Parts: sequence; C-alpha cells; structure tokens
Amino acid sequence: MEKKRKNIKESDTDKALAKAGRTRPERPATDLPLAEKDEVKQAEEKLRKRTNNKLSNNKKEE
Repeated sequence: MEKKRKNIKESDTDKALAKAGRTRPERPATDLPLAEKDEVKQAEEKLRKRTNNKLSNNKKEE
C-alpha cells in the first residue's frame, strides 16, 4: 500500500509565517563576510534607528 502525498498549495505554516511578517535575512553590502563585531555593530545601528523612528513618530502623534 502506497501512501498518497497530499498537494498542499497554501499550508498553515505558510500563512503563519506570512502573518508574522518574516523576511529573508539581509545580505551584507560586500561579498566578503563581515567579522562578528561588524555584524553586531550594524544590527545595533539598525535597531537604534528603528527605535528612534518609532519614538519620533509617537511624539508627532501626541
């Protein structure tokens, strides 16, 4: 007895991932791999910019 494979066009996990807003990780601007320190610095800088933007947007709304 062979098991038939189900064709799942839109699976529940795909919907959950789409709902969560998962994106692909960004590639570095250069082809050379970054040192771990540089990766951490870039991530911190992006986070700082993002939080500053959110804070400034919240202040504008008030």
